[in-house]
Amino acid sequence: MTDLERERYITELSVLNEMSQVLSSARELNDLLERVYQQVSRLFDTTNFYVATYEEGSDEWTAVFDQERGERQPRTRYKVGTGVTGHIIRTQKPVLLNTRQAGVEFEKARGIETLGPPSMCWMGVPLISTGKVVGVMAIQSYEQERLYSERDVALFSTIGAQIAVAIENLRLLAEARRWAQELEAINEVGRTITSMLDLDAVLRQIVDTTKAHFDYYFVDIALVEGDQIVFEDGSAIGTSDVRLERGSLLVELQQTSLVGDAVRTGQPVLVNDVLNDPRYYSIPALAATRSELTVPLVVKDRIIGVLDVQSDQCEAFGETDVALLQSLASQAGVAIENARLFQRQERRITEMAILNEISRSVSAALRLDDLLETIYQQVTRLFDTTNFFISLYHEDTGERSSPIHLEHGQRQPVVQRRAVTGLTGYIIHHRQPVLLHTVRENLNFKQTQGIAGIGELAKSWLGVPLLVANKIVGVMTIQSYEYEHLYSEQDLALFATIAAQAAIAIENARLFDEAQRLAATITELSTPVIQIWDQVLVLPLIGGIDQDRSRQIMETLLEGITQHQARVVIIDVTGVPIIDSWVANHLLHTAQATELLGARCVLTGISPDIAQSIVGLDLPLTKLTTLPNVQAGIRYALALLRRTR
Repeated sequence: MTDLERERYITELSVLNEMSQVLSSARELNDLLERVYQQVSRLFDTTNFYVATYEEGSDEWTAVFDQERGERQPRTRYKVGTGVTGHIIRTQKPVLLNTRQAGVEFEKARGIETLGPPSMCWMGVPLISTGKVVGVMAIQSYEQERLYSERDVALFSTIGAQIAVAIENLRLLAEARRWAQELEAINEVGRTITSMLDLDAVLRQIVDTTKAHFDYYFVDIALVEGDQIVFEDGSAIGTSDVRLERGSLLVELQQTSLVGDAVRTGQPVLVNDVLNDPRYYSIPALAATRSELTVPLVVKDRIIGVLDVQSDQCEAFGETDVALLQSLASQAGVAIENARLFQRQERRITEMAILNEISRSVSAALRLDDLLETIYQQVTRLFDTTNFFISLYHEDTGERSSPIHLEHGQRQPVVQRRAVTGLTGYIIHHRQPVLLHTVRENLNFKQTQGIAGIGELAKSWLGVPLLVANKIVGVMTIQSYEYEHLYSEQDLALFATIAAQAAIAIENARLFDEAQRLAATITELSTPVIQIWDQVLVLPLIGGIDQDRSRQIMETLLEGITQHQARVVIIDVTGVPIIDSWVANHLLHTAQATELLGARCVLTGISPDIAQSIVGLDLPLTKLTTLPNVQAGIRYALALLRRTR
């Protein structure tokens, strides 16, 4: 052994002895690779040297440390079938190519895709730990052939064995750290969401916290509603501030989809290349998605929805992600269900309070216009009434009108329509409520029932009849042009309860208005002021006269005198059965008030019996002009008018 060989041998032993200690103290992969490079540089020219890592089951390897012509290169990923490195990963055997021609022939014989310029000499060994390839270490020269020997291959393999163990240990350490961080993140998410009772806040917290902790491209939650899976909330997409609106995505439960499979089977669905999976449901806003993992939200053996994460990279998720997301989904399902129960309880308490208040409010309102406004204001406390109307049915004309009608928050003028038109007409005819969840459901229902559309097409529509003792008095509706699935069966039941109270109040208000109109008509007929000639009025009185009627007689007569500029007023009492002192005094006061307005008062129709009774009362009726009947009064008035002209 020459001195040079002895010196190299000693250096090799020193490197191998130090390598274990040097590598075991590294805590990060970059630090480990830097130490590897320094140690290997003591034995070989590392102008062109690299270490590649590989994860079992992956279809790619990564050049994590790459020194090319003395310059450090960025990390690069390659398909596992690429280059001699890929060949070593597949075969788990070292490769020594001592000439350029040997390299060319080796790659050609095995159909290996060449990476970079051809080298004059190349040596690579697999990094194997516990029987698994975790990477490749290689060295090469672009200037000199036959630079490495079989002995160098053996030494390189020995170094590689130590490096493989160190890399695997770092992987396990990183996995342990990651798992600890994930557990802490899961616990933090759990602590946060289980302390919240507002459903919208719970959903937003789940998606945002999950995205923040695990750096997913997109996180969303969709819940089962009937036969559909409806998007409820989602994180920002990628690094943007863009969010998808609630209800903007929905999938039929039986439709082929990733989320549908997760709900139907109750098992996670993992796809690491969505573009090659026919179940993937693509939307423009998430066009960058390449991998997707969906796990069911299970509460007491009942699947209520899915927690879904997406990545803009292929092969982004593994079994670790599945276990992680299942842990998150377990806590999320409980938090969502608790928030739902609390929301239902709070809503029920609020509904009962408002229903009681509605009952008091509508029973106190007697005028129809006031009543309808009260109903609208109270419904606003429970529902978004941006698009709302109360349509009243007029049975006598076969028409309906909408005295309360809002479209996009704006009051609309009252319009008369034929009662049979539109969805409202359907409810009037069938006396049954209608709940439509989607645009498609809306269109299908109209087509099936032969209903012509009126106005803008609603995405959600709810209408209930206003019934009183099986009599239809109108329809109350609410709708949305923005969201589908906005109303539930529970909303329908609540809306119908309000409608039942409103219908009774509306019918009572109608009866009250009718009674008021009838009373006004009767009052008008009981004190009619008739103009029989220019400036001549006749007031025929029929029936008894009490205090209220006497006041009305005077008010009506004086208004008539002023309106018609009357000069003579004939008050006929033929139809008054009794004139006592109180009535007689009232007639005197009426005559005096008449004369104060510049008109002459003539009293006609006093019967002999009443005349005899009045004489006994000793009242000053001599101041009144009295005549036997209306005809005599009219002749008197006309004569008086001729004399004064």
